[in-house]
Amino acid sequence: RDAQAAHPAPDGARVLYATQGATDPPTFTLFANRTLPRTYLRYLERSLREAFHLGSVPVKLRVRRRSGE
Repeated sequence: RDAQAAHPAPDGARVLYATQGATDPPTFTLFANRTLPRTYLRYLERSLREAFHLGSVPVKLRVRRRSGE
């Protein structure tokens, strides 16, 4: 939330919530209201690395659109 508040996604895209599905490698599923630009995904990945002290560990981000949209 802090990363999204500091730098909102363009075009009204918004991450609604995220879950961590795996730990090796860390895999996060982001639920969004629309497709997120690749540059914004890189920003979110960098923010997750900093927040959780992941360093150079590979991180996977999966994006799912909210069902019903």
